[in-house]
Amino acid sequence: MSSLELSLQKTDKIFTLLKHAAACSDLAQDLRAEATQLLAKPEVPWSRLRAITLDFRQSAGSTDGLLLHEVCHGSKLVMKPPQRREKSKELQDRLTKLQEQVDQASYNKMVSDVTKQERAAAALRSGALQTYKQQISFGLHVIVMMGTFYAVGHIAGTALSPRTAVVCFTSALQRLCCVHGLP
Repeated sequence: MSSLELSLQKTDKIFTLLKHAAACSDLAQDLRAEATQLLAKPEVPWSRLRAITLDFRQSAGSTDGLLLHEVCHGSKLVMKPPQRREKSKELQDRLTKLQEQVDQASYNKMVSDVTKQERAAAALRSGALQTYKQQISFGLHVIVMMGTFYAVGHIAGTALSPRTAVVCFTSALQRLCCVHGLP
């Protein structure tokens, strides 16, 4: 019997049919043997019950009294649970890793109000700029400092050196190199 084959729970009508089919000498030998085997089982495959009923009806020569729907009336379908497929080792490892990530995220969310100060201290220790406001303020700070040092260097350079074209050009070149970080 195939694992996907439809089976019926054995009722008194099905039991009686199988008992008569097993005792009927006009029925084929293989169907009689099968009917005998099915007598001991609590369920009967639909295809075999249908074959036995049709052959028994033909062998008896009667067209009335033995209809398949009447024999099956009151019987319940027997559903077998599908076989569980085994998961591969890689899939199990991946699922375990994902479950750990979900658990860690839910734990972090649960303790976020308790660990807020610890996370802020860790962010300051790491030196990372966490928000866009911090990043923009740092960028503006760098630009203002560069402009300030350029202006101070220009004023100091012009005050300390004579006003010749070569000296002005070299001091301007030196200030450009210092501001842009060139050697």
